[in-house]
Amino acid sequence: DLVDVGYQNWKKAKMKDSGFCSHARSESHVNAMFAWTENKKTMDKNASLFAIMDEENKKQLTENQYYIKTLAEILVLTATENVAQRSHRETSDSEKKGIFLSMLDLLSNHNPSFPKTFQGGARRSFHSDWYKSHPWLEYSQLNNSAYCFACRHFSLPDAPRTVFTSLEGYQNWKKAKMKDSGFCSHARSESHVNAMFAWTENKKTMDKNASLFAIMDEENKKQLTENQYYIKTLAEILVLTATENVAQRSHRETSDSEKKGIFLSMLDLLSNHNPVIKKRLEQQAKNAKYTSKTIQNEILECLAGMVKKEIIQEVKKSKQFSVIVDETRDVQKKEQISFVLRYYYSGVVHESFLEFEVAEQMDAAALSDKIINFLEKHGLEYKDNLVGQGYDGAAVMRGAHAGVQAKIKEVAKHAFYVHCSAHCLNLVIVDAVKSVADAGNFFSLLERMYTFISGSYVHNRWLEVQREMFDGAPRELQQLSDTRWACRHIACRNVMDRQNYSVQVMTPSTSAFQQTVDHLSSGDKVLLSVTAVANETLLGDTVTTVSYTTPLRVFNLMLTSNDSSIRASWNYTKNITNSNGYFRTELQLVGSPTYQQMKHTTDKCITFTGLQTAANYTVTVYAVSGNLTSPPVFDFKLTLPKPPTNAMVRSTSTNSITFAWTPPDNVADNVVYKVFIQSGFWNYSKNDLVSNQNNYTFAALKSGTNYSFSVLIVTATDTSERAECTGRTDSVKTVVSLSLLCSSSTALHCDDPKTRAGVLAKLREHLGHWLGQDISWSLEQSTSPNT
Repeated sequence: DLVDVGYQNWKKAKMKDSGFCSHARSESHVNAMFAWTENKKTMDKNASLFAIMDEENKKQLTENQYYIKTLAEILVLTATENVAQRSHRETSDSEKKGIFLSMLDLLSNHNPSFPKTFQGGARRSFHSDWYKSHPWLEYSQLNNSAYCFACRHFSLPDAPRTVFTSLEGYQNWKKAKMKDSGFCSHARSESHVNAMFAWTENKKTMDKNASLFAIMDEENKKQLTENQYYIKTLAEILVLTATENVAQRSHRETSDSEKKGIFLSMLDLLSNHNPVIKKRLEQQAKNAKYTSKTIQNEILECLAGMVKKEIIQEVKKSKQFSVIVDETRDVQKKEQISFVLRYYYSGVVHESFLEFEVAEQMDAAALSDKIINFLEKHGLEYKDNLVGQGYDGAAVMRGAHAGVQAKIKEVAKHAFYVHCSAHCLNLVIVDAVKSVADAGNFFSLLERMYTFISGSYVHNRWLEVQREMFDGAPRELQQLSDTRWACRHIACRNVMDRQNYSVQVMTPSTSAFQQTVDHLSSGDKVLLSVTAVANETLLGDTVTTVSYTTPLRVFNLMLTSNDSSIRASWNYTKNITNSNGYFRTELQLVGSPTYQQMKHTTDKCITFTGLQTAANYTVTVYAVSGNLTSPPVFDFKLTLPKPPTNAMVRSTSTNSITFAWTPPDNVADNVVYKVFIQSGFWNYSKNDLVSNQNNYTFAALKSGTNYSFSVLIVTATDTSERAECTGRTDSVKTVVSLSLLCSSSTALHCDDPKTRAGVLAKLREHLGHWLGQDISWSLEQSTSPNT
């Protein structure tokens, strides 16, 4: 009956002498539990090899799925951001192996795997998931072994040694998770239980005694480690994108954007595989994620600085080195100089690019100074260690007497000049081909064909005909270059492949048309010629017209001045002399419509002289091309004030002084003077501003007092030096009557010199501090009755 209905007496279920406890002590239950335990052991021992292989297959399947999923995520990212996956060399040691393999390497660095060994017919390894079920585990990457932290540090002195406390450690990964061996068997051992108890008690004691400062310090260290890891990850992504020449940013970098840029997309991909990065992106404030363009540029600048520093250190260690320099014009029409150092280090010859610099002037002196300044800036000893210099064949570079190579050799006597071998070879081939008349004519015709089809209207027609007659992308004709012979191969191939299209484009047209020429540069002189062509050889009369494009305004207008001149300088986007243009400058005295200077110049600076001192002027600059003028750019500037001269005292009285001075030559009409007066005796000072006058009267002064006077010119931004002099107010005579009472029995003799000296001393002591400066005293005797 009990078996049918079960146990239901919940009141006595947990009592010690009845219920579950009574049943657990019964002989039948003990026998049944023993039989059950033995049965489980038998089942575990008889687990077939197929079950083990099935578990291993499931594990391998999960790893394969994770790997394929990661590859798909990388491909989705690159496809979304329109980035090419592959490179021309995809070996493991290649510096540029393609964005796909580079991102895979980056993911592997942030998800390290454990080495696999062949055990029981399969490749097995340690797993990081084991830390969760066995927190006492330790793993050594050096030995590829597992250890027990509790047993190694907290076991009893007489506890037996096991494989988990030995030097070799535990490596049998096949049996690591079996119930009767491996980790589980060690966890049930008496020595491990005692060690775990000691470890737990130690942690409790440490937790009780841990101070708030220690906890904060540990948290700070943890936060510092996470911050360093996060910044290191950002730097690794930027290194990857920079190495693969991939743009980091996109036009919309919001979290819900489909194309947020390769940088943010790679960071999101890493966060899916790394909890530290995921926590940072989800929990930190926006300004603590360090993903802005400013932070990206700062990290790139730091990385660039590290690379430069490493290159310079290698050059210094190798001692001897050569410099390779070339210049080219960028899209802003500025000449950029590239600097490359060639040196021998660690058994390998290196050619390392360092930087670009803008060349303001292209003469030999300026270029050689640029090279010397570049070497000195990086602390390279060039006078004895610079053993070579390599440039192209331009005369300014290779000149034997006044070229760059000659000027460098004057300061670095070992710097042997080498003409670029590639340039030499190309020039030799070009000259050799020109000696064959037919070949020279052919390439000349090819260059004329390129020039003709590059025109605005013909070029558009060239592209339209290709789209009409060919399904692929249109091809461009190649411009020929004397220093790059290989470009002729591309030019010939494109003409051969597009021969029919060339004939179609160059077929004469009988219809009249109007042509608009666009995409011209600003401020240029344009010469437009139209020629009728018939049968490819007959040319009609050429009609030519001249016009100009409107110039852009100047920028960065800077004004500097002295007391009689103003210098104006500015920047412009191009060399204005190339378009027969010039700059028109105007100088206007503020407040005087009749005063004006106008000058023309082709330089980007000009100086106006003969100006008034302490005067305010307006400078306006225009760029002029033909009959067209750019919008004006203007600024204001004050000339520096000259000091007044000949400061003097014009008149005095007992309570006033009138000072005068001579104004400087050619002074402004509305000049302002600042006058100062001071008396050290009375601790008195005063100043005032006056306009358009050369004298000033100070009133309410003390009589018989010395005063210091100074005057200077003030403007809104500057002051002149002072003109100084001293003056004295007129003195006044003051009569002081004294009555002396004698209390002594001896008569006081007023004519006695000692008596007179005593009286004068008393006068100075009691009256001198308020009567005035430099007082002169005289005593006159008078008597009254009974004295």
